[in-house]
Amino acid sequence: MTLLMFQQTATYAAIFTDTVVTDKKRDSNRPVLYATKVWTYPHMNLAIAVTGLADLGDGFDDRIRRRWGIRDIEDLNSIAQGDLKEQFERIVEWSAEVFPGEDVGTATVYAFGFPHGSNEMVRYTYRSMKDFEPERCVEPEPRFTTKPPLKSHEFDVPLSREEAIALATQIRKEQGDGTEEGTVAIGGELYLTVLEPYRITSELLYRFPDYEEMWQAMLEGSAAHSR
Repeated sequence: MTLLMFQQTATYAAIFTDTVVTDKKRDSNRPVLYATKVWTYPHMNLAIAVTGLADLGDGFDDRIRRRWGIRDIEDLNSIAQGDLKEQFERIVEWSAEVFPGEDVGTATVYAFGFPHGSNEMVRYTYRSMKDFEPERCVEPEPRFTTKPPLKSHEFDVPLSREEAIALATQIRKEQGDGTEEGTVAIGGELYLTVLEPYRITSELLYRFPDYEEMWQAMLEGSAAHSR
């Protein structure tokens, strides 16, 4: 489960993510760990973000780093659908063996980057619900996207870090603890990753108020499961 917000323009992408990972399907949305949800590849001038299944992001990251013949986002796209389908099927098979009758849910992968020799930002989206079919997007005008969306009212595009934090906080409040159908758990910290031509930066923007409380719950849960 993930909060993902991003602004894509013709020349850069600003990606906001939280860090909490929960065990929603198996233990009443118990927080299990804090994790980075954006993977960056400076030598390939690209970054990926994943919502839905943390294991899919980790597996795809491992494939990208071990693959030869990938130098930019277009090379990545040439192998992405096949790799993602294979990994997703393995996760489904493993879950069926360990947790019979349980639905693993859905996942979406976002890849941001610049084709070799170009300074034009390109985004590919791969959705498990669409068999990870590539969706290519170039934004001539800046566009801001949130997942999950803010439902209560229209929002102004954040023009500062403080406004981005305020928007993330509003979305988190709407989602609650993530136990209700159609909601996600949001928490931990809020990070901003900015991808520009041959420049990637990442910074901590905000720590949610219950960060320490969640951390203690993770430690207690880990101790209980290790007994």
